[in-house]
Amino acid sequence: MDVKIFDLTEETAAAAEELFIRYCRELELDEHMDARLNEQVLREKIFRGLFLQKWREGAVSVALTETAGALSGFAIYQIDSPASDWNRRAGWGFIREFWIDPACRGQGQGRALAEYAARQMFARTDRLYLTGDPDALGFWAACGFRETGEIDPNDNTA
Repeated sequence: MDVKIFDLTEETAAAAEELFIRYCRELELDEHMDARLNEQVLREKIFRGLFLQKWREGAVSVALTETAGALSGFAIYQIDSPASDWNRRAGWGFIREFWIDPACRGQGQGRALAEYAARQMFARTDRLYLTGDPDALGFWAACGFRETGEIDPNDNTA
């Protein structure tokens, strides 16, 4: 299946928001996990108020995948700096959020998206990191990342 990867635009922001909501539901990052994480909060405060605002400021980048004419995934990534709300390692590239639609997994889209984001960051720095869910470590290893054993303050493995 062919995949197209491109950067977020104002025209694709609403569709990217819908992908973000699907991602949150898959991870159960919603009111079932925490009553404060209702859909309105996820949309207005997290996607629009955080990611979209930081994207418009140039502090984060967003890449999207498209398959068969529909958006199928996203990566939110940045170069850590005081301009970002997440500045763990100033000057390092960081993949903040990453998701491929479950129906599109296992077809190379995630790897292609990870490579795209890494290339974009490597144009600005030679150091990258990510924090990952233990269930995703195999995927990230297949993409060339290696586990360091470091623990992020949010208890995610780096």
